[in-house]
Amino acid sequence: MVDAYRTAQFLRSLTSKPRTEDLALLSVYLPPSLAQLLHQMSHAGQVHSLRILRSLIAQEKRDPQLLAAARLHDVGKSHIQLHLWERVLIVLANWLIPDATRCWRVDEPTGPSPSVGS
Repeated sequence: MVDAYRTAQFLRSLTSKPRTEDLALLSVYLPPSLAQLLHQMSHAGQVHSLRILRSLIAQEKRDPQLLAAARLHDVGKSHIQLHLWERVLIVLANWLIPDATRCWRVDEPTGPSPSVGS
């Protein structure tokens, strides 16, 4: 069946909500313009990003750009509002029928990548 990581991820997503002190920690590493993007993410997404941030801090990673990237690495998901059951369906389908789900993926954009801050 689906691994323990995905099961724990699902259970966390049912009750995840960042605490006030969590949001304060996040703002230490993000300028206001980027913090606004963070607040557009789901509560579960915010809590997930916070776990990544705390993991990096525990590993004594201090690069401000790395810590900002840790916070915002899933921000694109906030523009595609999927229900929890839809996310579960996608994970299960990728596990059960990976060849059939390849057509669901979006191709990588072609052309030059935009630079950060432009």
